[in-house]
Amino acid sequence: MTQQYTAGTLKRYAAPALLPALAGCAPSTGGKITETVLSTQESFSLSEVFEEPIAEAYVFCSYADEERGEELGFDRKSFYSIDRDYMQWETNTGIGIKFRDEEKKPIVEWFNPVKINSCASPGDSYRKIDPEGPITIEIKKVEFIRYGEKEVKHLFYRDADGTEDTE
Repeated sequence: MTQQYTAGTLKRYAAPALLPALAGCAPSTGGKITETVLSTQESFSLSEVFEEPIAEAYVFCSYADEERGEELGFDRKSFYSIDRDYMQWETNTGIGIKFRDEEKKPIVEWFNPVKINSCASPGDSYRKIDPEGPITIEIKKVEFIRYGEKEVKHLFYRDADGTEDTE
């Protein structure tokens, strides 16, 4: 007896089988920077967070363009998009790290918007920041439609050229 599969049957069995393979292809929130921000009250530097020397670091805001991220040397799959998780694309902010050791893949760490905002100043998106410079943390109350009022840690930077943030 031959078993026949419909499109629905294939989707039901094929989708879970593909999930482990797809897990590495999508951006996600959390990581070393998140842990540091949540446990730090005033300031830190990216070079304190990572053992590996950092070549460059960038800030990514909501609606970050995967093509622009790719132009800066990051994998386009490290970015949310309107086609892949539009809700995260509209709300999450993050920081991208490129290591001096070119064998180590660049990473983009995205933040839960209810906890961390890496784009506290106008014009932060795609901003190159100093990995050795201080990232200052300010806690501000933010009203969310879904979650009500939350205390969110806002990040402020020194540019790679040494220029301080101005709000």
